[in-house]
Amino acid sequence: MKYFRVIYQKIDCREVWVESNDDTMTEKEAEELFMRNFDEYDDESDDHDADGGCMDILSIDEIDEDGEEI
Repeated sequence: MKYFRVIYQKIDCREVWVESNDDTMTEKEAEELFMRNFDEYDDESDDHDADGGCMDILSIDEIDEDGEEI
């Protein structure tokens, strides 16, 4: 199992973890997965209601199950 931390900004800075059973997933593929499921990840990132505004991905890093960067 692989984990990726996606940090993005949409009015405020938010962070989510993307989980994949594909051990060969790259950071680019994690970004694509994040973008396909953005609404779900955005709802889970926090309770702040931030409708509108642009969304910029600030970084994508592979992490271990404890959230430590690999």
